[in-house]
Amino acid sequence: MKPLAALTALLLTAAVAIALSLPAAAQQMPAQHVRGQITAADDSSIMVKTRAGATVRLAFARDLSVTSLMKAGFSEVKVGTYVGIAAVLIRPAPRAEGTKTPTHTVLDLLIFLESMKGTDEGQRKWVLTHDSTMTNGRVYDLEYREVSIRFKGNERDVHVPPKAPVVKIGPGDKGLLKPGAHIFAVAQKGADGNLTALQISVGRDGLVPPM
Repeated sequence: MKPLAALTALLLTAAVAIALSLPAAAQQMPAQHVRGQITAADDSSIMVKTRAGATVRLAFARDLSVTSLMKAGFSEVKVGTYVGIAAVLIRPAPRAEGTKTPTHTVLDLLIFLESMKGTDEGQRKWVLTHDSTMTNGRVYDLEYREVSIRFKGNERDVHVPPKAPVVKIGPGDKGLLKPGAHIFAVAQKGADGNLTALQISVGRDGLVPPM
C-alpha cells in the first residue's frame, strides 16, 4: 500500500473508532417537554396524562432533579432577579417613544431560586404558541410592568400583563410525584422509544405549571 493510501486508511479507521466511542448520551435524540397530570407513580417512574390527552410513562433518570412550583406575585420581581419568560412579539410593533419600549408581551414568568442564577441563560424557541420564545436572564431594569432582561450580552424589553401567570421555583423531591399533581418535565427519548425524565417541576397546591 502506498504511503498516502495507508495514511488515509489510518485516518478513516481512527474516525470510525472515535464515533463508536462517543457516549450514548451524545447520540440520543433532543430533549422533549412533557406537560400533564400524574395518574400513577412508583419508585422508578410516573404515568402522565398529557395536555394533548395522551398517556405516557416517564422513567426516572438516576440523577433526576425535582423542583416545586408555587404561585408568586409580580411584586416579587426585583432588579437582579433571575427569571425565565415565555413571550411573543407585540404586533403591530409599538412606536419607540422612549428608551424602554417593550417589544414582547409575556405569556408567563418564572422566578428562579437565588442558587439557580445562570440556569440555561439565553433565548430559544418555545412551544406555547407557534411564535413564542423562552428567555432566561437577569432583570436589570423595572418600571411598572415593563421589564428589561439581560442575557449573554443581549437584552430584551417586555411587558408583563396582569393576566400573565407568575410562578417561582422551590425545592422538591420525589415525594411530590403523586397522582393528581401537575408537572412540567424535561425528558429524553431513548433508542427504544421510551422516555426518561431528567428534570421534573411539580405544581404545589393544585398549580398547573404554565410553561
